[in-house]
Amino acid sequence: MNNHPLIDKVLKYFRGCNTGDVELMLSTFAEDVTAYSIDIPPVHGSENLAQHWKRVYDTIKARFTVDHAIVVGQEVVIEWSMSWTPPEGSTLDFTRGTEWYLFKNEKIAEIRQYHLNRYLGPDQIYELQGFPYLDRGYPGRDDFDSHLP
Repeated sequence: MNNHPLIDKVLKYFRGCNTGDVELMLSTFAEDVTAYSIDIPPVHGSENLAQHWKRVYDTIKARFTVDHAIVVGQEVVIEWSMSWTPPEGSTLDFTRGTEWYLFKNEKIAEIRQYHLNRYLGPDQIYELQGFPYLDRGYPGRDDFDSHLP
């Protein structure tokens, strides 16, 4: 993977997630960071996000790799793999996903986390909870056709 300061910041964040190191995670976040995901409501604020990942580490022993990364301006996109232990069992599970990062002053200001969580059931809507899609110019259900190329 190419060396780049923003990718290095994501790797540092993942080292914090992989060890439950709150201080290490905090060192990578803007104070007003927001993380959006498909399976939980948005997490706002650096301390809340670091504590969230500490709980995840403590509960399911999630460990992440960064498998591929692209940097454009102040945005980083990664593909990741995660090994973890589901709460109902002791056998390791494996998940892959992708994340989009927005940086502000070389700190992570926004994370958009996409992955398929098969434990959520067939009725799960796979879009980011609480993400302002329409405010950011993404198509909605009512105007989808007007966005077609």
